[in-house]
Amino acid sequence: MATTTATAKHMIMLVTEQHRYQGISYKSDIIVISGLDVGDRQILEQKYSGCDPPCLLDSSDGRFVLKGNNYNPIDVINILSTRRGYSVEYNPQQRTLPNIHNKDDKFAMFYHLSKPVPVRDLRRYETCNSVPSAPLAKLEDVDL
Repeated sequence: MATTTATAKHMIMLVTEQHRYQGISYKSDIIVISGLDVGDRQILEQKYSGCDPPCLLDSSDGRFVLKGNNYNPIDVINILSTRRGYSVEYNPQQRTLPNIHNKDDKFAMFYHLSKPVPVRDLRRYETCNSVPSAPLAKLEDVDL
């Protein structure tokens, strides 16, 4: 008799702010990811170790922040897909951001990703009170 394991979906949301640079096209200024577990954060920290500014963790709600145009949102999604089993759940959503000081176009892209999680392991994926996997800079200590 075959045994089946009930699974649930662990969802994360990746938001990236895009800015138009003259002659270059659009680049990401900041990526904010909500819902990552410790293993997910460790993979991203390893990939981007040595980048300036470093990966940041908002300790109040567990958001993982990658600030600067060193971080490509599609690369981040590919890493999470290949190394952690995530897949894009819905079509990405685009939202216009306010035009402040007559700057170039800015908009945000929202990506929802999920990965299957055995129901027995759901407690491992609680992220609100998760402890950072490595000593990260606190978001409130960094001038955004």
